Amino acid sequence: MTRAYALALGAGTQVFTQGIGNAVFGASELTTTLMLGAGWAINLTVAEHIIRRHGASRPRATAEVGSS
Repeated sequence: MTRAYALALGAGTQVFTQGIGNAVFGASELTTTLMLGAGWAINLTVAEHIIRRHGASRPRATAEVGSS
């Protein structure tokens, strides 16, 4: 669910990445495509960080192997 939410919010992040990319590198088809991809990549990176950070703090269930 966190990953899906991050992808859905990618459009909002793309506004910032595209604006910054056009200001720094100029407006072209290549920079537009790269900055749109960067918006999704940033959101997915943050989502993965959150998922892994919260997953590491949870105790894991261990399966006990009984001797029969």
